[in-house]
Amino acid sequence: MEEAVLQNGLAIDQLHMLVILSLILNVFSFFSFAYILMTRGKNDMTPKLQADIKKLSNDLKLLESKVKDLQPKRAVTELPPVEAFGGFKAEEPTLEVPDESGIDFSAMTPFIDEYNLLAASMSVPKQRQACEKFIKEHDLKMIRYGGMMNFLPAVDVEESNYWAWKIPNQKSLYAIVPNPMIPCDREVYERGGMNTTFEANYKDGVYARYVVLRPATFTVDSANAWKIENVGELNLIRK
Repeated sequence: MEEAVLQNGLAIDQLHMLVILSLILNVFSFFSFAYILMTRGKNDMTPKLQADIKKLSNDLKLLESKVKDLQPKRAVTELPPVEAFGGFKAEEPTLEVPDESGIDFSAMTPFIDEYNLLAASMSVPKQRQACEKFIKEHDLKMIRYGGMMNFLPAVDVEESNYWAWKIPNQKSLYAIVPNPMIPCDREVYERGGMNTTFEANYKDGVYARYVVLRPATFTVDSANAWKIENVGELNLIRK
């Protein structure tokens, strides 16, 4: 690095000397040309002087060429750095809005997806067997509504109003879904605990299918007493 700086300094000094010499020769050439004009026809030395000036002119052109070659060229690395343009991301940033309950509902997605598929198949034969298989595969607990916001254990799939799925890494916290075998009518919605367990689009009549958008969450104590922690959300479909 120091050697490159030294060489660059010597080149600049040489350039300065050549520039000064070029100026001197230009001045000398000017006065010589003036002298020729004044002495043309009166001095036998004029032809020789003209030849000398011509040679001097050629030397001057060669000197100017060398001056141009010695002028320091600006390296590309000396250019001011240009910040790279990152462009625009094709994907919009994802906004992670934490649930008010502090529960990671994304962990429940596979279970909820499977439940919604099961609920959509309740019009086919052997629905009881399909529900019992689903309960066993997911180790679900069956719950029935006892009135006055009391939720009690159920022993039979047709008796149960709700199913409880243990949320991973959550102590005594369960995701609650409706029993898809029982259509939602006014009795179930108003007296079966549905309207206090889920937010739903129920208006009137009978809805044959449940679509869980967000499960409710319950806790259970050592005496099998169930308590609502967070209300869920349902989309009810008539057929």
